[in-house]
Amino acid sequence: MAGENPAYLRFVRTLPCRLHLNDPCDGPIEAHHAGERGLGQRAGDDTAIPLCLKHHRCWHDASGPFKTWKKHQRRGWIDQQIRWVRRQFAKQSRTTVVHTIEAMRAEAKRSRQCSFCRSPEHDIRKCEKAKEKAARIEVIRLRAEKIRKERSDG
Repeated sequence: MAGENPAYLRFVRTLPCRLHLNDPCDGPIEAHHAGERGLGQRAGDDTAIPLCLKHHRCWHDASGPFKTWKKHQRRGWIDQQIRWVRRQFAKQSRTTVVHTIEAMRAEAKRSRQCSFCRSPEHDIRKCEKAKEKAARIEVIRLRAEKIRKERSDG
């Protein structure tokens, strides 16, 4: 189905019921697909708003707090709620992106650190400790090669 966005629906279900201040809630939060749709179709996920079980039933039955609302009042309220949820999702998404970018920058900075002295001032190619260790490894390699050569000649 076009307009599916599971991440958006998960986010919507973490929000409080949009009617919680006017009337006590009851039941878990459900993602009410509130946008425009064709006959027998479900609105896109990006138009979902959070309603508790009780208020979701009241919406569909036009009962409870929605009992006296006219069609244009319901549509106006729904449009407001869709905009509010989208703003919340955008804020949360920007925050997530910012944290991800910061984490990536920190990882990049760590990866540029010298693995021997952990200094961010230089990379491993310029580190004296790294050069010393590389020289020791080369000496050990040359000795091992010399021993192998002597064994094969003898």
